[in-house]
Amino acid sequence: MPPSTEPTAPSQSISPNLPRGTGVGAEVGSGVSLGAGAVVGEGVSVGAAELAHGLVELLGLLEVTDVTGAERCAEVEKDWVSLPGRMTGGGTIPAGKETLEGKHGFELHCDVNRKPNNLEINIHAGTGSRFHLEQLTFALCTDDPTIEPNPPAAPFDTYEGEGTGRYNGQPGATAEWIFTDAGEPGTSDRIKRLIIRDASGIVVLSIPEPGHALTFGNHQAHK
Repeated sequence: MPPSTEPTAPSQSISPNLPRGTGVGAEVGSGVSLGAGAVVGEGVSVGAAELAHGLVELLGLLEVTDVTGAERCAEVEKDWVSLPGRMTGGGTIPAGKETLEGKHGFELHCDVNRKPNNLEINIHAGTGSRFHLEQLTFALCTDDPTIEPNPPAAPFDTYEGEGTGRYNGQPGATAEWIFTDAGEPGTSDRIKRLIIRDASGIVVLSIPEPGHALTFGNHQAHK
């Protein structure tokens, strides 16, 4: 008479009642091991692939899913909230230690929908040229902790902006800039960045970061 054999239970998935936080190779209750190919409960065999899949799904190890593009944009926008106020001022645009490149004057709000927004750039190099802002398209006012704009008291000290306008009377020109206010008397205020392009996209004035401190003039941040 052939020896009796015990029937082997088929492989099954892990019960969804496993406690959260259980890792591979950990023990869940007495005598229940979760190693690859281990036995979960009496007579219930779990393959390595099933075990890994079960742990991922049932123990919530993939709860952080891929972030969509829209969600990424929303996170970026949180860091791009402009502080309220406006900045006024003007003065020389130094091209170097000894040479004055031109002059500028402006009144710019931190909200593109607030008016007025004016920026005039007069370039003295060569025969002389002029940029006139017609539309402010981007404004970001921020507080650099290394800069103190007071007096007067203001919530920000750095104005970053972009806009479109006319260059030598021709429409389609663009400008982008960063102006800072480091308090009085204005000698530490900076044209941190100023790029002007004509309608063809040719750069006609370029002051890259970190830019220049004003030789003459003042930038003033306001509430």
